[in-house]
Amino acid sequence: MAEKKQDKITWSSRLLSKLTVAPENRSEPAKDKYPGGRFKRFFDIFRSNMQSFVTINLLTLIFAIPVLVLLGLIYGIGMERFSYMLEKIDRTPYLLSGFGFGLSAGTDLAATKITMLMGYRVLFLGLAVCLPILGFGIAGSLYVCTKLVWGESFLCKKDKYGNDVPRIVTEYFRGLKKYWKEPVLIFAVLGVIVAGCSNLIINFVAGIWSGQPSAGEIIGLIAAILIALPALLLTVNLLPTTISYYGMPFGAKLKNSALVTISFFIPTLIILLFAAAPFLLMLISGFVGIILAVAFVTIGFSYIVLLLTNYADRTSELILVPLYEATQRTQSTKKKKKKNN
Repeated sequence: MAEKKQDKITWSSRLLSKLTVAPENRSEPAKDKYPGGRFKRFFDIFRSNMQSFVTINLLTLIFAIPVLVLLGLIYGIGMERFSYMLEKIDRTPYLLSGFGFGLSAGTDLAATKITMLMGYRVLFLGLAVCLPILGFGIAGSLYVCTKLVWGESFLCKKDKYGNDVPRIVTEYFRGLKKYWKEPVLIFAVLGVIVAGCSNLIINFVAGIWSGQPSAGEIIGLIAAILIALPALLLTVNLLPTTISYYGMPFGAKLKNSALVTISFFIPTLIILLFAAAPFLLMLISGFVGIILAVAFVTIGFSYIVLLLTNYADRTSELILVPLYEATQRTQSTKKKKKKNN
């Protein structure tokens, strides 16, 4: 047992030794280690900056308007009716409403159910198109959350009592203007993955409803899972580095994120589940679902971005920063030896 654990540590250490190191993109000296750990810091930051997070979330929602319009349009019409409109079916069979009443005698039940999947294809394709736009908003949110996690100062204005009030809106758009390129690229790639993987999953569901999925549909489902899950896990570690390691080449960030994801698979998966929790909880029907949807509109994006930023800073503090400092000491020692020679 001890040997297996040692092998795992050695394997992980070998992966992490291949990390590309660089200085963090700080504008102020690093603060001392936060007392109480990462979880405490997350909740302390969230509680003490709630008004700022509401502002950040509202600003990010501006860039989520295409997504909200798409969802509102489709669910306002109704997914069932929307699917039949796409297929140019004039008389709705009412497959899902009225417990099946309204189906004509000649209606093929399986074919009618499969027709409904067209609406979901369009929904996920539309989401894929909208994701890069959301990437602009996430860039601004990442910048502000990174400064909060690092404890850096903000541009401030005086309120009527003479107190300094952070200019969150100004900082948000400053971050968006400077850092938008890589988050938008990441969300564009995620959009392609969402479109492709959702289509493969829908094909598999159509195969089940037809009676028996083909080998190609089963392989497609497996491929969708094997592509989507690693991509989401990679994004958890990659997205915050677009701000914290801005000066590092994007390829190096991508490599580092892949190595960290592999080395810390379980912690990264847990963070992904916590990040996905708001979306999953909103699927709850009834009054609870409405309350959760309102909560997400208020602070949802801010919660997710702070969660990812706080986790990424942990990785940086424990691994990347010590490696960079060790590299700097080694280079300094070599320079001194050359001078002495």
